[in-house]
Amino acid sequence: MDKLNASFLELTVAGSESTAVVLSGAINKLIQDPDRLAILVDEIRTRFKTFEEITFDALRDLKYLNAVINEALRLTPPLQWIPSRQVPPEGATVCGKWLPGGVSPIPSSPFPVPPANPQQAAVSISLSAMQRSPTSFHEPSSFRPERWFTDLPTNPTSPFHHDRRVAVKSFLFGSRTCLGQRVAWARMRMTLAKLLWTVDVALPEDKGKWVEWEKLKCYLVLEKKPIVVEMRLLE
Repeated sequence: MDKLNASFLELTVAGSESTAVVLSGAINKLIQDPDRLAILVDEIRTRFKTFEEITFDALRDLKYLNAVINEALRLTPPLQWIPSRQVPPEGATVCGKWLPGGVSPIPSSPFPVPPANPQQAAVSISLSAMQRSPTSFHEPSSFRPERWFTDLPTNPTSPFHHDRRVAVKSFLFGSRTCLGQRVAWARMRMTLAKLLWTVDVALPEDKGKWVEWEKLKCYLVLEKKPIVVEMRLLE
């Protein structure tokens, strides 16, 4: 039953939360940055003259669209932590801190079994802390899609030249990497591109309806609040 519950939790989180959270985060960041929103809208509407031209294959090489989604994955990841790892029974020192022997995760699941001994511990990493670390990113808390341009490793004049983009692990890594990440990427490109091809989006005039993403609470997943957006259908 524990394995069944764990599998259900995995499917629920992976299937319903991931793309929805990242797309909400992307829209939230874009409407607060009209200049970058305009760049993305121009890229999409210049490339596609009809709605039917927007296909999965055609979206793959849109430079700014891919950069926006990567930056949304960095700043607004669907999960806020990396699945835990068991501390050895004899304990271990991690980053200068002594940790007692830890709990065992459910087999084939990233979700830990509650510890029988409250003194025991499992080790995980906060994705938000890692992906906003000033040791890895220039302007770490700012929405800067430009940091994802592929020429940065060979462009020392860019302020983002030294960014450690490998520190972004929104789809996890190794044996726990997300098997559906290509599907997720395809869905995010398609949804964002078709939305911005069809409507103009902007912040609501009522500032009381603005949402500051960083103030949203997070438990296992993000506590979602309505992202209020003004939309105007293009004629």
